[in-house]
Amino acid sequence: MMAVSVVIPTHNRPEMLADCVAALEPLLTSGGGEVIVVDDRSSDENQRLNREACGRFSGVRYHFQTEGQGAPAARNCGTRLATGKFIWYLDDDDRPGPQTIHDVLSAARSDEGETVIALPMRIMLDGDCFRLIQPTQEVMSFDFVRRHGHPVNTSCAVFSRSLLERVGPWDESLLTGQDTDLFLRVAAANARCLTPETEPVRVEWSHPARITRAVWRQQVGRWQFLKKHWGALAPSRRARYLVSLAVFAPAFTFTRYRLANAMNTARRSPAESKAA
Repeated sequence: MMAVSVVIPTHNRPEMLADCVAALEPLLTSGGGEVIVVDDRSSDENQRLNREACGRFSGVRYHFQTEGQGAPAARNCGTRLATGKFIWYLDDDDRPGPQTIHDVLSAARSDEGETVIALPMRIMLDGDCFRLIQPTQEVMSFDFVRRHGHPVNTSCAVFSRSLLERVGPWDESLLTGQDTDLFLRVAAANARCLTPETEPVRVEWSHPARITRAVWRQQVGRWQFLKKHWGALAPSRRARYLVSLAVFAPAFTFTRYRLANAMNTARRSPAESKAA
């Protein structure tokens, strides 16, 4: 069994995927890791480029999903294909450094329990470091996560297979917040948490395809998450979610009304508009 399996969902971003796979070369040459790329129905040309990027390195497996099912389904598919004792979920725009990979492999090889390895995260915004986060055992605890949320992305957390089998797979029914959902379930399981002092994982926040820019989808995902975990969340966090939804709903309704009005006006002939 491999020590670490890296699972990367991707969709129509062949250049980013190629850079991500190349960054994982130290893991592939270590003899203790594998990479599984799950292509969520990229276009024919991008599919070809993705296959080429994966074919440059031994230890990279490429899987194509004929039906576009989204990143959570792709991650679950990659988990089923993985053989590693630990699973590391990366996006194709995440970049772990050689030292980080070395430290993750060392921790995975020596650990046998239900464990999460929490890594430091460097948030990049338009090429500059926007924020640096060093997770601790305190901020990864259930009490903290239920009150404030998770401090780092899932790309900065490496989960033991035994832990994932206990808490369950990624929730494919949530529109957004699947990482928040997974972190809360992991924290509730009181898993052992390792926080090595290592090189931060570079996480890019400025790519236009990031889900965080789809505001309507994000709010629907928040509502789904709130319903699912109402009993587990601290009252203060429930209140923040409710305030966000209360502010968003009227604003969205007003914007949609104005947009529909503008479209109707645009469809009218000049004579009709003048008469109106």
